Amino acid sequence: MTGLIITGGSIDCAFAGAFLKDKTFDMVIAVDGGLAAVKQLDIRPDAIVGDFDTVRGELLEEYKKIEGITFEQHQPEKDETDTELALRTAMEAGVSDLVLLGATGGRLDHSIGNIHLLYACLQKGVKASIVDEKNR
Repeated sequence: MTGLIITGGSIDCAFAGAFLKDKTFDMVIAVDGGLAAVKQLDIRPDAIVGDFDTVRGELLEEYKKIEGITFEQHQPEKDETDTELALRTAMEAGVSDLVLLGATGGRLDHSIGNIHLLYACLQKGVKASIVDEKNR
């Protein structure tokens, strides 16, 4: 099962659109502020995960009206990052091949943390990659 996670880091939507053009995923997860990129890319997420501190309220409300989307709202005071929670959601759903967009740029601590999450995926037998316009 393939999965796509779009997080709230820096996303070049022109690159992301071209990268995703010929790809399909069994599960798409938007992470907090990454929902803005999901909207811009015209992708329908299966789940939206986060503490929702960086997503515009009206955008979140717009997606809450769409049937079939799972929402996982977490408290801001938590040990995991929103992206880590989204990875857990993907793995619990059976995703075995995963692409993360928006996992770099922005906060350096989040970028480094997201790179470390790739090891957690490896330990669980999940093939995962972080992709942006300059890296894979």
